[in-house]
Amino acid sequence: MIASYNQSEWTQFFNTNKEDKMQQNITDINIYFEDVNPLKIYFSNINKHPKLKISQDGQIVIDSSLGSKKFIACDPVIPSKGIYQFTFLINQLGAVYIGICILDKINIEKYYLDIWSKINHGTYLLCNDGFVFSNHSQQVNKVETHLKFQQNDKITVEVNQEAKTITWKKLGTNEFFTMQIQNDQNLYPCLIIESSQMTILN
Repeated sequence: MIASYNQSEWTQFFNTNKEDKMQQNITDINIYFEDVNPLKIYFSNINKHPKLKISQDGQIVIDSSLGSKKFIACDPVIPSKGIYQFTFLINQLGAVYIGICILDKINIEKYYLDIWSKINHGTYLLCNDGFVFSNHSQQVNKVETHLKFQQNDKITVEVNQEAKTITWKKLGTNEFFTMQIQNDQNLYPCLIIESSQMTILN
């Protein structure tokens, strides 16, 4: 049986529906623009090249040697749901690669990652010279972008686990770069550095 409404009841029905839909839209917007969660991180004393020196309770890493690029991961793991960000300050610049990694894919004992000749290297990184590196996409791996870093730059990394993206932002500018990621495994903040000093800005 079809319900019967007079004009006043129909008006009330549609107004109620309209308000419900508007409230749902507001809820959806709030979810979509949910506050980005700052992730308090520190440099790992375990998952790092042995020549890298850590100080200030895990907030600073220094490489004073030449000739090789050295990997270091940060703890804790990036939560699997939500949007998270963390920021690095480039105190001293030789070569710097900033991003995230899949630790299970990285042979820490070798302390060296070949991100230049192949994919499946376990990282999503952006180098100070603008080249980006993707663990899973040959089309994106080792591709030059417009976003470059220099000494004293502050670089924020934003990981959106829902959209499966990583975004690098240069603070104080409108410059950013976004890349797709795969997040079916645990992801950790990480760096590869040579002759550089980096500080975590929690």
